[in-house]
Amino acid sequence: MAAVSGRVVQYGRRKGSSRMETVEAERFAGNAAGAVGATVDLQEVTVFPRAEWERITNQANSLEKEARKLYEERKEREALHLRSKEMVKNWTNTISGLRKEKLQAKKLREEREEEEKKRIDLEEAQYQAEKRRQAIEDARIKQYFQNDKVKTFHVCHPILPWTRHNSSCFGLILYHY
Repeated sequence: MAAVSGRVVQYGRRKGSSRMETVEAERFAGNAAGAVGATVDLQEVTVFPRAEWERITNQANSLEKEARKLYEERKEREALHLRSKEMVKNWTNTISGLRKEKLQAKKLREEREEEEKKRIDLEEAQYQAEKRRQAIEDARIKQYFQNDKVKTFHVCHPILPWTRHNSSCFGLILYHY
């Protein structure tokens, strides 16, 4: 019991307070100082002058400042690079400018070729239409001459009204046998 009463005086407890309250107060004081469950001994604490404290914090923050500086430099370099690319993009005497020029020339050449192919296809379609019209006309003429009435006559010049021959004879010159 004597040891307990000695400790009571050492920790500065007054009459009526319990030992558990004192232990909790010590833990609270230790947490405020940054150590978990430990008390702060004022004889072991070092107090720095303001200039020394600022030097220490600046040194600790210098890594953060250096990282921020590197980030800013990188952003500035990227912005400069983008400005440079924007300025150079229309130049024709660069590799990329020559490549763009060649691609544009190729595109124009392909468009001209496509137009030429369309023109040729149109001409071919007109030729085929004329060929079909001529085949239909020939079929009509053959059908006409296969008629029983016409078969009895000998035809000298088969020029029908729907044919487009330029000759001096108009119509049919028919001979009866």
